[in-house]
Amino acid sequence: MNLLFESKRIIVNPIFNILTLVLNCFIKRNDNVLLFGGRFGTRFSGNSRFLFQYCVKEKEKYGFERVIWITRSSKVFQEMQSMGYEVYMAVSLKGIYWHLKAGKHIISGAQTPEKNGNVIHHPDILTCFSLGAKCYQLFHCAEFTKGNPRDGGTNSLSTIETFLIQAYNSLYNIGFIRHFILYPGGWGDATWLASTPSDDSEPYRVVVTGMPEMCGCVEYTPSEKALIASIKGENKKIIMFVPTWRRKDSQYSSPLNDVTFCKYLKERNCLWIEKLHPSALDDMRADYYDPECSMLINAGYDINVLIPICDLLVTDYSSAYQKAIWYNKPFCFFAADLDDYTENEMGLADSFVEFAKPMFDYDTNDLITDLEQKLKGNYYKSYKDEYDIWKHKYFSVDETNYETICKKLFEQD
Repeated sequence: MNLLFESKRIIVNPIFNILTLVLNCFIKRNDNVLLFGGRFGTRFSGNSRFLFQYCVKEKEKYGFERVIWITRSSKVFQEMQSMGYEVYMAVSLKGIYWHLKAGKHIISGAQTPEKNGNVIHHPDILTCFSLGAKCYQLFHCAEFTKGNPRDGGTNSLSTIETFLIQAYNSLYNIGFIRHFILYPGGWGDATWLASTPSDDSEPYRVVVTGMPEMCGCVEYTPSEKALIASIKGENKKIIMFVPTWRRKDSQYSSPLNDVTFCKYLKERNCLWIEKLHPSALDDMRADYYDPECSMLINAGYDINVLIPICDLLVTDYSSAYQKAIWYNKPFCFFAADLDDYTENEMGLADSFVEFAKPMFDYDTNDLITDLEQKLKGNYYKSYKDEYDIWKHKYFSVDETNYETICKKLFEQD
């Protein structure tokens, strides 16, 4: 937790909450107007994207009057306009108006500003104008790092910092303070969507059902169509690599920096598709991407669109492997910098280490051995019992669909 950053928010939040209350005296909210946003307001991806497209398609069925997307990206704005969606830039008169008019605000990532080093990431929408709307958080990720969302990780803290964090958490449990002061727009009491029950869900209302991104994509964007066509045209085994982000000066190195590994990919007729986390620094890129066996794709692409078409998923400490489990895809954990990540990054939750450690590949030789076994066509059938156990662990449903999600998410409105 950045204490100075948090203290500024505590001053700003009530100001915008009062302003929103005043503006809503003139602009009345409408429960049948839905307003969506994606990760940091810069991406059209994830659970909110999938649910948005479904709600647009079935607008009449549910009686929705308008289904709106908010973005901070001019590129996303232009692409969505070309698809016929109602989309507005966040910081625009129309964007602010619909923030105040919409009765439901739905995101799948940041509900408050987040500071990463010297970079400040904005919320998915202008959450400062959400007070009075029903707020829904569709963030997909389980906590694999040791850090609690409100304690800032595993770094050692001074006595004063520890005291202030404990005081913050005590105030967090007081409804009015959480709702009106600690969070913008009442997001401290948002409804969360989850795939499995949690013992630590208070004070949130948690709806346990499948995630929208597990239901299949309603419509690809033009850029996704072009990428998928080019990938399928390669007629190769598709390996998707999605490492999580690191801080500056980490010991991470892409497997593609190993010449022997690149040679293996060519010999096995594989295409290695590397997609870095949107928060990743440029130094996580490989030194070279050989077009015969590898490619780096834009971090903004939605992996939920791409995982269903790949043959195998490789990650490190990301939750992406759960998506591979859902789609019955083989997956590998490339953990070459495990010690550095554990000691100098966020650390890893014991539950994740317990699950993944037997499958960790500690270098590219381990990874090659792992790939050789898992690229066999009958891998899933051979390990179906394990996959069934994993699905039960991470998903409380055997199957899911958009209708069930909408019913459970909005049934108490």
